[in-house]
Amino acid sequence: TIDYVLPKPPAFYIRKYIDEGLREILKQKNNSQLSDLQNGNFKYNEIIKVLAETLSTMRDIKRFLNSLSLHMNVLINDGIAEVNFIDLALLECILLKHRDCYYGIQNNKIILTKTKEEHEKENITVETIRTAIKGFAKTDIELKLVLWLYPTVYYALKDKFDLAVMDYKPEYAYHSHICSPNYFDIYFSTGINVDDSE
Repeated sequence: TIDYVLPKPPAFYIRKYIDEGLREILKQKNNSQLSDLQNGNFKYNEIIKVLAETLSTMRDIKRFLNSLSLHMNVLINDGIAEVNFIDLALLECILLKHRDCYYGIQNNKIILTKTKEEHEKENITVETIRTAIKGFAKTDIELKLVLWLYPTVYYALKDKFDLAVMDYKPEYAYHSHICSPNYFDIYFSTGINVDDSE
């Protein structure tokens, strides 16, 4: 028996495969959110790059898409999604590849779901926020993944990101997004169960 190591696929093909997989899931589950993807090209394209950086093997990608498709079934009622698809995809990726980061997000609702103004009003300093985030998003890739979920990460740690990300000014768009306190609870109570197997 001879071991044979397959070369890593080029980044372009990894991104293409993830993109096609995400679109296929949405096509089967929720056409309205598929249309939304067309309207948010910059954010979507940046997220595809981050997912491709994290899911570097075909096995990782297939495992991710299968698990995401399963969780989409839980969060769609009568063809209407209860949560934002891309947020769910990012969380799924974090759960599969960075389990400690996932639990860190779950345990930092107050830090992550408040706006900059709410933090200032409650005397929560930027340094406190940075310390909390760095406690669970310990690598650059974890920070990139969490950035696209929470505007708080952007304003507290924007100096850590490259110009492509700096051009994106995230907002607390609360409808169906995990940066909303109410939807944060939906994600973690029904979306991705912490007891799911690896």
